[in-house]
Amino acid sequence: MVRMWHVLAFLPSVVSQTEFLGNSVKQPLAPSGVNLGGWLCLEDWFFSGQNGYAVSTGFDNLNGQGACLPPMLTQLDENWPSEGKLVKRLVDTVGPEKTSEIFMAHRRSYVADSDLEKMKESGIRTIRVPVTWALFADALAPLDNATYGQHCPEHDAAIVPDPFYKDDTALVTVPRAWFKQFLRKVGDHGMQVLLDVHAFPGGSSQGTYNGIWPADPKFWLETITIASTGFEMPLTDVGQMVVEALINWVERFPA
Repeated sequence: MVRMWHVLAFLPSVVSQTEFLGNSVKQPLAPSGVNLGGWLCLEDWFFSGQNGYAVSTGFDNLNGQGACLPPMLTQLDENWPSEGKLVKRLVDTVGPEKTSEIFMAHRRSYVADSDLEKMKESGIRTIRVPVTWALFADALAPLDNATYGQHCPEHDAAIVPDPFYKDDTALVTVPRAWFKQFLRKVGDHGMQVLLDVHAFPGGSSQGTYNGIWPADPKFWLETITIASTGFEMPLTDVGQMVVEALINWVERFPA
């Protein structure tokens, strides 16, 4: 696996005017932000190994390019297309506890303290962190408490099914106490974090980062049934529950 943060700079480079030998010369400035893709929101092509052929897998390959998830999940016999499909496949083969262990090993090893040091030294000021709705899966407890309300969101890496594709797609929750430690480290280095909910329930866009690929995104048009009442709720409202939980969580942080 190759660490990807150093090649995924975001925020367009700006151009400065400098004087050189009496002439005005344009030169690019280094980007001030970087993207931690492939960390808390998986994309298959980040883990394609030596057989990867494309940046962002297309519909020409519905099996995906995912060939591993280091350090515990090395070269696989069968590729995986998206995070949700990988989690469900692992749960069915090695069980939920081992699946959570595999994902937390990846999360703990993918971004090291030395990476934050290098970012700071490179002039990075903002770190974009794509996440999935599973960071706030407990916000969906009112829909189905038995499914989304039984884990400890601060400390558990629990398996939660996608609300729409509940039979064949799942995610591993991100322990928020563990993630807070990362936020504190970033702050200690004088940098900020831009949280990007990159995958919503049911899939909100096309692409292997949406959590349900190659299934069709359903977020904007479909509904789900609330377990306790039997009423229908639009997936967009479910997404708002996730967003509200994120906002409330951030607002409780100390300055």
